[in-house]
Amino acid sequence: MPRQPHHSSNWGGKRPGAGRKFTPDKYSRDLVKRAHEDGIHPFELLIRVVRDEGAAMKDRMYCAGMLMPYCAQRLQQTEVKVTSELDGLSVAEKAELLASIPKHQRDARTKGYPTLGA
Repeated sequence: MPRQPHHSSNWGGKRPGAGRKFTPDKYSRDLVKRAHEDGIHPFELLIRVVRDEGAAMKDRMYCAGMLMPYCAQRLQQTEVKVTSELDGLSVAEKAELLASIPKHQRDARTKGYPTLGA
């Protein structure tokens, strides 16, 4: 549908000022307030709340979740290099090896297709 000249510039797509406004949740505000009152580092406060058995389980679990990025490592991407035993063979040796494989097993052995009983 072509855009009509009388439509506003905010027709479709992202609009400035749209969406929910960010407001810290109740737990975050309470934790920051307690940290300022006690004069301690927020990390220490989170640890204290997690270890406090008298605190509500909901608060303890929330603080534990906030601490997770600092206490547990994220999985790192690793590079894997796969080599074949055939890399060192000449073309003639590879052809000879392929000819020695029975015809009905060639796809399974060269392309990795499973066969019955494998």
